[in-house]
Amino acid sequence: MNMDMIHKQLGATPLPSRGGARGGVCNFPFFIALTAMLLALGACTDENTFPGGNSYVPALESRYLHLGTTSLNMDAAASNKQLQVEAVTTAWQFRDFDTSWLSLEPSSGNSDESVNVAAAENRSAADIRTSVFTFESTQSDFSYQRQVSVTQQKAEPFITVSPKNLTFSAAGGTQPVTIAANDDWTATGMPEWMTMENKGNATDGKTLNITVAENLSTEERNATITLNTTGSPNATATFRVTQTPAADPSVIPEVTETLTYPNTGGKYELRITSEVGWTATTQQTWLEVTPNEGKAGTSTLTIEALPNGSTDDREGNVYISIGNTRRITIPIRQRGIYMQITSKELTFTPDAQTQQLTVESNTSWSVISKPDWLTASLSEGAPVGTITGNATLQLSVPDYWGETARTGTLILGQEGTSFQAKVSISQQSRYFSVTPTTAVSHPSKGGTHEVTVKGNDPWTATSTSSWMQLSQRSGNGDISVTLTTSDNPSIHSREDETTFKPSHLSPVTIRTTQAARYLQVDHTELTFFRRAATSEAVTISTDATYAVTSSAPSWLTVKQTDNTFTATVTENTTGKDREAKIVIAMTGLVAGEAYSVELPVKQWYNSSTITIATFDADEQWDIVKTATAVITITGFGSDEKWD
Repeated sequence: MNMDMIHKQLGATPLPSRGGARGGVCNFPFFIALTAMLLALGACTDENTFPGGNSYVPALESRYLHLGTTSLNMDAAASNKQLQVEAVTTAWQFRDFDTSWLSLEPSSGNSDESVNVAAAENRSAADIRTSVFTFESTQSDFSYQRQVSVTQQKAEPFITVSPKNLTFSAAGGTQPVTIAANDDWTATGMPEWMTMENKGNATDGKTLNITVAENLSTEERNATITLNTTGSPNATATFRVTQTPAADPSVIPEVTETLTYPNTGGKYELRITSEVGWTATTQQTWLEVTPNEGKAGTSTLTIEALPNGSTDDREGNVYISIGNTRRITIPIRQRGIYMQITSKELTFTPDAQTQQLTVESNTSWSVISKPDWLTASLSEGAPVGTITGNATLQLSVPDYWGETARTGTLILGQEGTSFQAKVSISQQSRYFSVTPTTAVSHPSKGGTHEVTVKGNDPWTATSTSSWMQLSQRSGNGDISVTLTTSDNPSIHSREDETTFKPSHLSPVTIRTTQAARYLQVDHTELTFFRRAATSEAVTISTDATYAVTSSAPSWLTVKQTDNTFTATVTENTTGKDREAKIVIAMTGLVAGEAYSVELPVKQWYNSSTITIATFDADEQWDIVKTATAVITITGFGSDEKWD
């Protein structure tokens, strides 16, 4: 019997290694019977030795435990490897392994087992990691222990950033970026107008804040930030930051013209809305700007002008700037001692008329001079003397009949000084015109045409005919008048004269002619041969109603279609030529008037015509002129009877 069999059968505890020196048993001859052997074993002490000094503890169960591999080397990627455990009725376990990245399945057992060692991905590019742990027997009567090490290589370095592009308004602000890296890293390319919460540690995903200051320039600005891992080799990632320039501030109310202050001074309040901070400045000592600066958003800006004691106006500017750039210029004008009038030019019609002129002033003034045809008085009707402050003047002119306009100047102010205000005064002349004045012709059915009357003299219009209607027979000013003629049911044309007469100027006459009714026929006569036949269509042109009649209805009939008719005759068997007429007569004319067209109709009895009784259509034939007339009918095989 060999020693391994004895170990397994008797349960003697061997040395900790299956491959080392074998442990001993009681030194009995191997041929003794199994019963005697068991009795002898019972007589052994609790601890006995085999030759060589190896100890053992007698047991009734066999034990065996062995771990073939005690060192594993794994790649950085998530991976699996196997540990082979050999065990016979011996409980075992793995303990103290790093569970943060390592797992063993199963991690304990009591028989042979292929243990799966799974390592999570090592995302770190800085460190190789190792876990040293223990494999051991958990049997109280069997001792076995081995140290096991698992080493995992470090990863290739990487770093990523998201998003790749950040866009900021001119106001600046803060936006996050997410950075993932497996090694510590640094950031380069950061401009002075940008800051980053710089936590350059290896991390699976870290959100950092990018803060951008206000962009006070007129240009867009950009920066490309580069992130580099610190190990070797290193990885790189970039992201781009763009910031738009600040737009011009807005001013409410919008200043589209000069801000004007009275000589006594005053204040304007403006609402300034800006994306970024701004400043307000002026170079004039008589202007005060409050506040001198404002932040992003909407602020109130007060511009105050101090009193002006001179007669001279003064001007200046207030500048709204962003950074070092003037974005808005607000022009300022302050009056000195002043006189302000509502109009510098007044135009009067030729008729008597009164207009008002409002005068605003902060000093005394009077009417220095005026045209002699202009009357000036106060609104209450009082004469104008020396006035202090504001007043309303009544300026009046009488009727004017001149053919050219008259002009003059009204001067207000302080005589002998430059403190004056001037008003140009003009009164229009009378004028009158009618266009066009050329003669106009209307059709008999009536018509219209327009004339344009322009003038400032009242007018009336009269016509010589009752059949002429006007859209307006009186007026004043520029007017379009329509002349309309009624229907003329006569064979005679007629004429009207319409006269436009202004109250004071020369009249204008327009002549209108209206045509008479007309009737035309495109044939002068109709001629038929002996046989029955129908004429070609006869066309009637007219602007009147009409009737078509035949003077010989027994053998001549007329068929009318719209403005055409055809005439049909029966065969002439009378033995002589016969004649008739077709009468086309106008209807609906003025009482006592008549107009018609007579169309002669003639049908021959004998004529130079050849009638072939058996022919339904024309045939080609020739006449040979000799002493006797010979007629050859082409296509005939034999002579036919003909007359």
